[in-house]
Amino acid sequence: MLEILFLLAVKGFEIFTIPSEGSSPSPKANCKSAFNPATNEIIIFGGQDTTTLEYLNSLYTFNIGTLVWREIIPQSYENPPGLILGEIFLVDSKKILLFFGKTADTISSEVYSFDLKTNRWAVENLTGDDIEGRMNYAFADYIYNNTRYLAIYGGLTLNGIDNGLFIIEFNTLNCRKMMNFGAVPNKGYDLSFVYYDKKLYLYGFDLTALVDLGNSMNMFDLDLGIWDLLNFTEYYPKPKLSHTAYAYYESMYIFFGLNVTNSSFASDIWSYNFSNNAWKSHGSFSSLIGYASAQIDHKIYLAFGYNNYKGQNSVNFFDLSQTKLELNEVVPNRKFPPKRKNHCSYKYNDSMYIFGGISENGEFLNDMWVFHNSTFEWESITSSNNVPVGRHSFGCGQGAGTNFIIYGGESLSGTLSDFYFYDMVSNTWVDYYISADSNPGKRAGHCICMHGYYTFIIGGYRDAEALKDVWLHNYSTESFEKFAELPSGLINLKCWTVLSEGAINIYVISGTDINYKGNTCIYKIILNEINGQFESEVLTITCDSTLDLSESAFIVSGNNALLISGSIWNRYLKSVLVSYNFITNQIISEYLSFSLFGHSALHMGEYIFVFGGGFAYNAIKVSELTSNSLYLIKSEPSGIQIGCSGGTIMIDNYCMPCGKGYYSSANDCLPCPKGTFSNKTAVDDEVSCLPCEYGYYSDKNGSLYCYECPSYSLCPIGSSELSSSYTSSIVKSYYQPKAFEGNTTMISNFVNKLWLYFALAVAIIGCAVFMNRTIFDNVEKVDLFISDHGQEINIPVVLRRTKLGGLFSIYFLLAASIIIIGSFMTFELDNVTEIKALIPLITIEETISAEKLYIQATFYAYGGSCNNERNDIFSFSETSIYFTSRQITLEPNSNNCIISITYNNIILSNSAKILMILTEKASRASYIGVNFTISSSIPSESSNAFIPIFPSNVKQVLIGTKPSIIPLSIIPSVIFIKVFYSQDNRWPSVLTGYHVASNDNVIIGETATQKTINSKSFVSVQLSFSLDNSALVTKRNINSSWFIFVGGVLGSIFGIMGSFSTVLGVCEGFADKYAENSEKREKVKRIKINRYIFDKNFMRYENYTKGTAKVVPGTFTDV
Repeated sequence: MLEILFLLAVKGFEIFTIPSEGSSPSPKANCKSAFNPATNEIIIFGGQDTTTLEYLNSLYTFNIGTLVWREIIPQSYENPPGLILGEIFLVDSKKILLFFGKTADTISSEVYSFDLKTNRWAVENLTGDDIEGRMNYAFADYIYNNTRYLAIYGGLTLNGIDNGLFIIEFNTLNCRKMMNFGAVPNKGYDLSFVYYDKKLYLYGFDLTALVDLGNSMNMFDLDLGIWDLLNFTEYYPKPKLSHTAYAYYESMYIFFGLNVTNSSFASDIWSYNFSNNAWKSHGSFSSLIGYASAQIDHKIYLAFGYNNYKGQNSVNFFDLSQTKLELNEVVPNRKFPPKRKNHCSYKYNDSMYIFGGISENGEFLNDMWVFHNSTFEWESITSSNNVPVGRHSFGCGQGAGTNFIIYGGESLSGTLSDFYFYDMVSNTWVDYYISADSNPGKRAGHCICMHGYYTFIIGGYRDAEALKDVWLHNYSTESFEKFAELPSGLINLKCWTVLSEGAINIYVISGTDINYKGNTCIYKIILNEINGQFESEVLTITCDSTLDLSESAFIVSGNNALLISGSIWNRYLKSVLVSYNFITNQIISEYLSFSLFGHSALHMGEYIFVFGGGFAYNAIKVSELTSNSLYLIKSEPSGIQIGCSGGTIMIDNYCMPCGKGYYSSANDCLPCPKGTFSNKTAVDDEVSCLPCEYGYYSDKNGSLYCYECPSYSLCPIGSSELSSSYTSSIVKSYYQPKAFEGNTTMISNFVNKLWLYFALAVAIIGCAVFMNRTIFDNVEKVDLFISDHGQEINIPVVLRRTKLGGLFSIYFLLAASIIIIGSFMTFELDNVTEIKALIPLITIEETISAEKLYIQATFYAYGGSCNNERNDIFSFSETSIYFTSRQITLEPNSNNCIISITYNNIILSNSAKILMILTEKASRASYIGVNFTISSSIPSESSNAFIPIFPSNVKQVLIGTKPSIIPLSIIPSVIFIKVFYSQDNRWPSVLTGYHVASNDNVIIGETATQKTINSKSFVSVQLSFSLDNSALVTKRNINSSWFIFVGGVLGSIFGIMGSFSTVLGVCEGFADKYAENSEKREKVKRIKINRYIFDKNFMRYENYTKGTAKVVPGTFTDV
């Protein structure tokens, strides 16, 4: 971890900078440097920003002792333009000279001086011989005969490459062009000049030579005024350009440069010994180019430049006194956000995000940076989608968990009115839709605060008018509503929310009016929601001159709202921290060691992080001055207490971050629930526990990662257990009441069985009668057919009972019972005729209603708790629906959430809607199933539809404000039942209801992947009803009444009795004939017996036996 620098301990606070050297300037190249021994600082001027390629004219100092960067802000009216390759020299402890260089358009011929005491630039005039402006020239700063000179050779001028040698005296700025005598070098560009022992050594590649082997070097003798050529015989470096040369002891050191022979960056360092004319290699290093360098005794410091083609802002040095040269790191290469003010910062876990603002040169920024507190490093975040335009003075608010929002601000095109949402996990921007009917409109300098899914936008300015209106944005309805006004318009105000006794309290502090008069009062807006309507009250809590502070950084820590530095009357800055306790209304202020305006702050752990902003010159606000410094503020035990931020808990007076797999809640670290994981520390909300990706699961609380799902299981996003495929058995289905079917088949089957039993009874009873003498002798007593027995002709009629009549009477009674039972069953169970028809609904006079509507919505693989005891996790609305009562329940079932709604006596109008929203922070569902059951007009029958909703991709979940819509077609139905007075009281005479159908496809609502899931909230489903213009009319009529039933039964009984009488007559006829024949045979038998007796007693036996076989007397006459 990097060290931080303790700046100053003031009353109540310790203040640090991160990193210890402060914010390094942005990476640049081709800047120039000089060393000031009086302050122990390296002064660096100009250069080119390696990111924006902008030419710079900034002036920085780097203290090699404290390792602190400092920017020198010029106080002069005219300053040098942005320059590269312009050499600077420290003339004395308070003056710098800048020679030539290249601007963005041309080569500069100016010489500037900078006064380090007054911080003012001035243009200097050279005397003596004329010298053209140039770049990439060789130079040597040396003392000759107790006079300090600057030697300049060659370089690129507007007229081309030069080979002139100029010597300038620093004190008088007199320029003298030297005559070229001796072995005059050719025209030179990007060469190096070194002074040693009254001689100037010129080294580098000869651009005009056909072949330059690098085996020679030019030397100018100051005493003789002539050039000489030094040749190398063995072991010398390859010729190069753009290198750096310094003399130390008896050697000249050549650093890096450009290898001309192979057009590559050199990574080697060589030294040339002036005494023995020999070269020595000191090894190869990571290649550097375009850096600023300064010699400080035996050390060569290198700053900025390119390393392997990447811009650097590091500081390193080589110690030439060491036998082996090594590159020593003083300040590592670090990324820093560009300087800015009027931006916003946000906390996510243990990181700080910053967005937007305005740069020091007036550029409207839209870049995103994150500071990782664990490593003390900045990282640039690039988002490819829908990035807002650059802006400053916009409203911003920290959302729940992983997101923040911005509204409005000032941009290049003017004041804005757009509304954006950013998710830090998915690195995604979402442009909110804003209705043209009602919205806060264009504004800047306003404040934003949030509570739950409500966003409040307060004040600001528009068209030179300070605004006082207060707006609410409802995330669930995606709509704005103005609900209050402040006593007066305020700009650059701060606000926050507190929930108290069921009401949302919105506090407003700081700010100014349009004339920069400071607001010294604190306002509280009390907001209540009653029956879906908002009621507000604006109160002035207190006024205190201490609160006269604008353009401040602002945080809320515990019960304290803190204003950190800021401006007064838009002119002066105050180095003060003001604390307001919104429970006790106590106001405390303490001094700080810095003063800023337009900066941002956030609370992490026990520190306040303060970034950027503008600063002052002698307490006077200078709008052009901008910073990218990062300060840490820590409270002392005796001063204002900062407390612990979200994601940390107090342990032994120290704010300890919650570990990986945990999040903070009510000063405790709780494990992330099953189905989620967290590999971050200092997580301050359960929402930051990310759900497992599709194909992974977590069955334990406090997981750092998720397990891969086996191939035999299904693991949708957020799975907390292994499951088989859910969707295979979940399909769309319907059930409609069927046409009325009587019980004809049942009655027929039953009666047919009775007739079978009757046939069996006939056989059994017949056998019993004829086989049992007692029964046979008494069976005639039950004869019911007395009058139906046959009578002899010419004989008086005598009513008589017969045994066959008694038997048939028993049979008749059994058959009559079967007929009575069958007829009664038909009358009771099969006595209705039903007729159906579709007729225009407008012709129906009856009010169509249903006795009951039951809706069961199951959210599968639900992410939240689905706690039925909490009223704040479920939102419900309905339109064009009327009912007498309604019951709603939430029930968790395994990892599903079931919403059950029951309506009694419901009336559905056309375009009726029912919207169910689960509003937990972790609300989501892998898919949804809705079971819709409504009473129809058919008695004891309901119409049912089950509709599943699946995301278009299995790697997505249903989540977001846009609900999934199930279109349902509702067909009104009515039944008319015609009854005979009160014969059938099972059904009313008229019954109404509905039939449900779904012909259209389900409209899938918003979805998200595992990466974008925290950029959205809510999971919802909407039932949309379309009332059909036709009604299903059913009529049920009773087929027969009691009179008809009794008459029919009696007719059937008497009819069957006649049938039995007829059959009995036939049977008795056969019986009588059979009896007559039997009597005749009996008589013949008796005659035969008598004749036998006669013959036996009076005749011979032979004659008797002989005649027996042949003659049978027929009558007594024959005998």
